[in-house]
Amino acid sequence: MKPFLKIPIQYWLVSCIAVLWFAMGVMDYAMISYEIPTYMQSMPEDLQYWFDRRPVWFTGVWSSLLGSFLLLLRRRQALHLFVLALVGFLIAALWSYLSDAANMAHM
Repeated sequence: MKPFLKIPIQYWLVSCIAVLWFAMGVMDYAMISYEIPTYMQSMPEDLQYWFDRRPVWFTGVWSSLLGSFLLLLRRRQALHLFVLALVGFLIAALWSYLSDAANMAHM
């Protein structure tokens, strides 16, 4: 019997790409939350209007980033964080579809 199971290279590749992807999402979230002027000016006014009116709980990207770090550490809790992020995304998508801010921004 082998004392250690060999982990495929694809696992590490996907985990590293996930960390980078969600880190970009966290950077985007932080730039929008802190309203960095050069970042906000690069967006259309409709999108800026929508970001100004989004709720505070639009923070699912944090659980995704933590989940991808847990993938690198090979922890089972990563699945729970990804499910939490998916539920948050679905709620945010529903809010975006039904909100007046999205209708006024013609998105």
